[in-house]
Amino acid sequence: MESSADELLKMLDIVWITGAGSEKIITPRFGLRIFPFLGTELPDVLAVADLVVSRSGSNFLFELAVLGKPMLLIPLATAAGDHQTQNARIFSENKAAQVLLEKDAPRQFLKEVTDLFSDQHLRKTLGENAKKMATTNAAEQIVTKVLQNFSKE
Repeated sequence: MESSADELLKMLDIVWITGAGSEKIITPRFGLRIFPFLGTELPDVLAVADLVVSRSGSNFLFELAVLGKPMLLIPLATAAGDHQTQNARIFSENKAAQVLLEKDAPRQFLKEVTDLFSDQHLRKTLGENAKKMATTNAAEQIVTKVLQNFSKE
């Protein structure tokens, strides 16, 4: 990301959530907002995002899916059981995200982000397909299942 920032900032603004400590080593630039962490501000940032580049933890993926956000996923290669790659693959197979493997990111990151940002139709399709993967009535489904099982006893 750092090496691609100058080129990307020619066409878009970037909000970069780095994790604690990393934000201090990144060169500030106009159009680049750097945060170690976002709490209550995260929903507002996501609401205005045209594209989200993220790791592939399942909780965050489904938060993005509920919002119908187009995603470029870069799974953490060292995640336990390689679960992030599996999560990313499921979204990719459902045409709900593009995937860039961590080992390929240094060479392909700029091209992948540029291509996705330039293709409004693809971003719209990814977001719509992501939204189809989201379960927005989970509590209702759980209660229904519990009541069904309870009435059988």
